[in-house]
Amino acid sequence: MLTENREFNEIYEQYKNLILKAAYTYSGSYSAAEDITQDTFLKLYMGYDSMKKKNISSWLFTTAKNAALNYRKKHSREIFEIDENWDSEEDTEKYEAQVYSAEEQFLEDDLQKLTDKYVKEVDKAVEAKSKEVMTV
Repeated sequence: MLTENREFNEIYEQYKNLILKAAYTYSGSYSAAEDITQDTFLKLYMGYDSMKKKNISSWLFTTAKNAALNYRKKHSREIFEIDENWDSEEDTEKYEAQVYSAEEQFLEDDLQKLTDKYVKEVDKAVEAKSKEVMTV
């Protein structure tokens, strides 16, 4: 298996957000995207030893994308009860606004994570430079 899971952990940390975004983009459901991401990395973990190592990112993306498309296809066939009180145009706009709001929140959360990471890296660089200047 993987060298004490270190390799897997590195791969997971490097690609988890990309795979979650791909799964969300193709499935349209955040909860489904989380499940798809987990299943994708589980498949990677189980078959890692027999896998070609240079195409892991492609394999992860393709696996998540296909699972998400299968999820969407399966759920698009579900029959929903027609709501007699549904005012098609007004209710559709409200629903679309809710979906947009969820997507917007998802993207804002990711942006904040990137911002936090960037700020930490800048702080480290400034601190290192300050130490360098102090020793000169």
